[in-house]
Amino acid sequence: MRSLSAPQIAALSCVMEVMCPKPGNVGPGRPFKYINDVMFLASALGLAEAFGAEGASVGVMAEGAARAAKLRTGRNTNLGMILLLAPLVKASARGEATRADVREVLESLTDDDSRGVCEAIRIASPEGLGGSERYDVRGETPPIVDAMRYASRWDSVAREYASGYEITFERTSPRLAAYWSEGRGLKICVLQTYLGLLAELPDTLIERKLGRAAAEKVSTGASEVLARGGAFTREGQEMIAAFDVSLAHPNNLYNPGTTADLIAAGLFVFLSKELREGGLPPILERWEGDGCAE
Repeated sequence: MRSLSAPQIAALSCVMEVMCPKPGNVGPGRPFKYINDVMFLASALGLAEAFGAEGASVGVMAEGAARAAKLRTGRNTNLGMILLLAPLVKASARGEATRADVREVLESLTDDDSRGVCEAIRIASPEGLGGSERYDVRGETPPIVDAMRYASRWDSVAREYASGYEITFERTSPRLAAYWSEGRGLKICVLQTYLGLLAELPDTLIERKLGRAAAEKVSTGASEVLARGGAFTREGQEMIAAFDVSLAHPNNLYNPGTTADLIAAGLFVFLSKELREGGLPPILERWEGDGCAE
């Protein structure tokens, strides 16, 4: 039996994501110009409340969480996480969410869900959201999975809807579980998983703001860090610090924000399983740890 409800696990996933310092992202003591880690924590509380409403649909959860984040922080702190986590939470109604469960949820989304998700996007008004010749969420409400399938060409969150959460179930959560099984601290597991995703998948938030070449350059930087062991070696950790400095920009243009959203989704799947098997205290006790092999 899980020690936390699915909405609480979703909120904890958001908290753990921001509490792990990751190159180019907001973290403890690492604010951006208009946003900081405490805003993300406040948004996670709002997400738990919205997702915990009895009988809430995916659309209701998404819209409620987006409104809560905007009310508490005045910013778009966590739209990608909201959009990824709402179907996962819905799929967890009968227990641990599987990829098949998530696909079933996505296939059963209604027009009301589409309206709620589109309203969440309008409320958050994310950076880099331009007009579209088809399925523009700022106009007539489209079927949300169709719209996500169309947007999957330039957005990794949309790609998860279109692929039945391929990244979450085939890349992110398995890596977290594998690193965790080696006895490492969860924070280090999160950081190494983040670097791996960033190396393989150019961040689509960066791409929307600066173009594909800029996003690929950041991915190359992550690959170079991993080639030296990443979070698992002393040399890799020194390179992580330099990599983080290289992503600094007054307007946060090199922020791999979509990669961070994918981490939160993977954490939800990982935590849901671990909490069923061992409870929360063992996970929290192993949050720290440098994980270095040398």
